[in-house]
Amino acid sequence: APSLVLSVILGWGEPAKIAVVYAIGECDMDKGINARRLEKILRGLRDQGDVKAVVLRVDSPGGSPLASDVVAGQMRELMKTKPVVVSQGDVAASGGYWLPMCSNTIVAEPTSVTSRSGQGRGLRWQNSRKS
Repeated sequence: APSLVLSVILGWGEPAKIAVVYAIGECDMDKGINARRLEKILRGLRDQGDVKAVVLRVDSPGGSPLASDVVAGQMRELMKTKPVVVSQGDVAASGGYWLPMCSNTIVAEPTSVTSRSGQGRGLRWQNSRKS
């Protein structure tokens, strides 16, 4: 599923809703993170008043700079209306590294590989030479 909305009870009244959106795979306009679809989802969440925060799960080795920029632009706009938290998966490299920079908070796993362009590929290459 590309996204889901969780309800969280934060006291009396209606439960707050937190959207969880997935950006998994290579940064591409039509596959992987599917920037065209992800842009529409993020834009829709921006105006959805009952959603109080958004968690974006990023697990991407990067790819198209255009796709990363399209999603990052919507994330910057979304941050103007509600908190955006990025949860990093196994890899956040290149364009996958760019997306967390457009959030209020970044949460990474202890084993997440986080790098700017080219660094993640070099690490994999270096480790493959050891075997």
